[in-house]
Amino acid sequence: AMMGQQVSRLASGRVPVVYERLDLTALLHETVRRRAREIRDRGVALRQQLAPAEVRSDAALLPTLLQTVLDWTFEHACTLIEIKLSVPGWPGRAQLRVGFGYQPADEVVTAATPLEGSADAALDTLSWRLLQQTATTLALDVWRRDTHGRTALTLDFPDTLAPSLQTMLGAGAAAAAVNSQ
Repeated sequence: AMMGQQVSRLASGRVPVVYERLDLTALLHETVRRRAREIRDRGVALRQQLAPAEVRSDAALLPTLLQTVLDWTFEHACTLIEIKLSVPGWPGRAQLRVGFGYQPADEVVTAATPLEGSADAALDTLSWRLLQQTATTLALDVWRRDTHGRTALTLDFPDTLAPSLQTMLGAGAAAAAVNSQ
């Protein structure tokens, strides 16, 4: 019921979005850290590959989106969950990619498969709708591709900030560089 209310509230357009500089990598680390016990209890294997990325987004909605991504993933995953945060190419838009198998390998039907990349309705749960609506409210691009019992989700952050000197060198090295000048 709460998820349904959240989807409705976000869809109404009445949720104010206040953009500020946020460390997406740190938020993602913190989100996974807070769910570590649940991950362990579920017996889920999770692999992270996170590049440094800062984005301009809402400080309340972005953590909610990351929690919802994990909720949706935990609801369906039956294999290793892979989370990758990267900032590929120019203009350097951060991309969060999440992939997992939602059907055991012995249950995947490979003959007469549906169109490549078509959505599997079994994954279109309320947590998916909340994920979509939160991303829409934050003006993020969302793609999902479901094939052969696996799904791949991509969230694209169009308002990615250029890395700061502190991000590139580490806080101590940046301070030393400033002092040497």
